Amino acid sequence: MKIILKILGWLAAIIIFLTIVLIVGVKIYFNDGKIREIIVNAANENLGRKVNIGKAEVSFWGGLGVKLENVELNNPQDMSEKDQLFRAQKVELKLSLIPLLYSEYKIDRLSIEKPIINLYKTKDGKTNYSFRLNDSVSNKASDEAKAAAALVTFNKLEITEGVLKFKDDSTTSNLLFNNFNLSSFLNIPYENHYHSEGSIEIADGSLNFGIAVNSVKMKTYWSADYDTNKK
Repeated sequence: MKIILKILGWLAAIIIFLTIVLIVGVKIYFNDGKIREIIVNAANENLGRKVNIGKAEVSFWGGLGVKLENVELNNPQDMSEKDQLFRAQKVELKLSLIPLLYSEYKIDRLSIEKPIINLYKTKDGKTNYSFRLNDSVSNKASDEAKAAAALVTFNKLEITEGVLKFKDDSTTSNLLFNNFNLSSFLNIPYENHYHSEGSIEIADGSLNFGIAVNSVKMKTYWSADYDTNKK
């Protein structure tokens, strides 16, 4: 028994030592400036938009991740006169640790604090929430479908104290949600089957889609399953 305890003690000490080395190594190599540069360059390349980040740093609290402050995502150039698509005081993402062992990067949780989201659709049908995607199959989907899909690709998504604006000049429709909170959870109970559940709460809002509603307050829960084989 003493030998087993001694072995376990050594294993624990080794794990702690490796963890410290990992933290120190990440802090040295991935300093705040380096992280910011990597993220901005990757976002600009993959999204085809200019991305600004005020501050970026590695976070170990609650798992390995990155904290971003004062994040801004601009509109496409032909809609630069409109309010920018997205800005938030803080964005934090956590990576799943097991996939990292196989050099795979999977976002376990995405948390966004106090975002302001401005969605526009022009008279000729152009939107500021369309993104250049390399996947030819996904390009067949509508802009609305791509935006919805993006929200559920994270295991956990949290938005707190957000503002959402939508304006469609082709139909003169508009929407405004103040102080909305969203919590979404996604898992894969078995192959080709997705389960999502969550809630969205709107403290104050208004909308006009042919019928004007000047005061909107709501809290909605959902639970949904999708089987890709059965469609």
